[in-house]
Amino acid sequence: MRQIVIFDFDGTVIRGDSVVALLFAARKERLISLGGLCAAAAFGVLYHLKLTDALTAKRRSHAFLTRLSAETREAFL
Repeated sequence: MRQIVIFDFDGTVIRGDSVVALLFAARKERLISLGGLCAAAAFGVLYHLKLTDALTAKRRSHAFLTRLSAETREAFL
């Protein structure tokens, strides 16, 4: 299977941060708990309040992916 990675730096393909879309898609597929979604949202708030950096907020938001099996993660992403 061939993978394609697309980066949208200027907002022409997707509006907003794709992390939010990823989290909602993961919740819809029941891959992240409601608590995990709330924790990710909390880190988003901390980032916007400048109480954490973007890298930390994104790492914490993506943390649920490490708990998925390789097969589940591959199918989801």
